[in-house]
Amino acid sequence: QREFDACRQRLQWLARRLPHPARRIEDYLQRLDELELRRNQAMQHILRHRQARLAMLRERLQQFSPRERLARHTLLLRELARRAQRAVQSNLDRRRQLLAHLAHSLDTVSPLATLSRGYAIVTHADSNRIIRSAAEVSPGDRIQARLHEGRLFADVTGVEEK
Repeated sequence: QREFDACRQRLQWLARRLPHPARRIEDYLQRLDELELRRNQAMQHILRHRQARLAMLRERLQQFSPRERLARHTLLLRELARRAQRAVQSNLDRRRQLLAHLAHSLDTVSPLATLSRGYAIVTHADSNRIIRSAAEVSPGDRIQARLHEGRLFADVTGVEEK
């Protein structure tokens, strides 16, 4: 009887240790679910990593794209053209100012400016030689006076020297 009880206890103990087949299947299914979840997570991680790398490579490739390079060079060319236009305009403005200054300076010493103030340039009518002194003409000489607007022709009727 004792031997029989010992065998029964041993059998019960072994039965408890031996998992039920349905329980083992559930354990395997749960383990399979866990592995599938880990695999999906790993695949998602790999996919995100490769998408990021692809985006980076695509961006780097675009930098060397003829279209992108042409667009960058076009923008640069436009900027350089604007700068050149401003430099030419600035140079032209400076030169215009200088020309205006020189024209004003020339006007101040110009005989024509003197004429506009009421003076005249008197020359011999036949030779156009400028007369600077009354001693250069005699009564009866024909002279001409250039005025600001027009000319006068006259005959010398008398000379008074100083």
